[in-house]
Amino acid sequence: MFTCPKCHASRSFNDRFCTQCGADLPKISLSNQARTIFLAHSKAFITGFVLCAVFMLGAIGIVILNHTVFSPRRTVDAYVTAVSEGRFSSATAMVDPKVDVKERVLLSDGMAAGDHLIKDVSVSEQDSTRDSKTYRIAYTVNGLHADRILTVERTGRTWLLFDRWTITTPMLTKASLTVPRYVDSITVNGKTVDLTQISTSLQGESDSSTGDSSDGSSKSAHSYALYLYPGSYDVATKDSKYLTAATNRIDDYAPSIILKPQAKDTLKTEINDQIKQHVDECLTSHETSDAGCGFINGGLETDYTDYGYDTKKYSNINRKLTAGSPTLNELNPLDSTFRTDDMQVHITYQYQWASLEGFMGPTSGENDVTGAVSGSFSVKNGQLKVLLDDSDSDE
Repeated sequence: MFTCPKCHASRSFNDRFCTQCGADLPKISLSNQARTIFLAHSKAFITGFVLCAVFMLGAIGIVILNHTVFSPRRTVDAYVTAVSEGRFSSATAMVDPKVDVKERVLLSDGMAAGDHLIKDVSVSEQDSTRDSKTYRIAYTVNGLHADRILTVERTGRTWLLFDRWTITTPMLTKASLTVPRYVDSITVNGKTVDLTQISTSLQGESDSSTGDSSDGSSKSAHSYALYLYPGSYDVATKDSKYLTAATNRIDDYAPSIILKPQAKDTLKTEINDQIKQHVDECLTSHETSDAGCGFINGGLETDYTDYGYDTKKYSNINRKLTAGSPTLNELNPLDSTFRTDDMQVHITYQYQWASLEGFMGPTSGENDVTGAVSGSFSVKNGQLKVLLDDSDSDE
């Protein structure tokens, strides 16, 4: 483009005077014209080259980022690192465990640390398609080798440019913990866990006389489903006045454990005391039968139907323990049940048929019966509660 040197108005190649200011215009040589055109073309070329270079570099950058920062391997590495460092909350945020909130109690930071974490972690690709990758995660727990398979799938785009990869198989183990029903809290690697906040199921047959009563007594243990990341978890019940602490370990090789506390002498003594008191009350009874005393009632029937309906009237009923003792023979802290030795009781009495009253005096009789006392117990807030079965064996 050519201009007037005075007013800078546009001019053509052949103009001799400026059409705007009237000034004389210098003659433009052909070399100046060529140079100007060349410079204009060069500027356009350079601009185009720079734009192409920027585009190519951007495309290369996107490819590089898709193979590094936004690669499936980077996703797996970040997740596995969080698990191996005990940052379980971060791992859960990266990959949804897809389990009930009540079963995530061990998926929080601090549940495993130090030697309880996985070590010697290695990641290797096993299988690959355009939209899916499979990786093998090898590691050690307490010196023992283990591995997991992780599957990663392409699930969309980030910022419309980068692939989004999502792990579809969380590194979780479903563990089973069985404890006595009266245990409402445990420690896991030294941290207290409230079992009342976790879903549970009963093991064995529950006692219909107690069911799911608020005192927590039952002829059943509780089983809890817990989900956890790879590692080792030392689980323990608390030591108490009545029961010793029970400990066990959950890891990849033992995902199901039972915690069975041992009864202390205090528990045995207090249960024995209540049994003895109960048996003494049953022995001193002069009734034909008492609720809860089925083991020594003796089958003193009041109705007799062999020769038509009639009624026996009993009097002077006395009971005496002749063999055995009201002492614990079986005590199972896991299902919270107990049973005494068999006891033999001698019963003496007098009876009279109602239809013969006034015509014939009472007749003396005696029976020997054998039975035992059984029941269940619970410990809640440090207090022992003993429940005796309402019906016990007698013969």
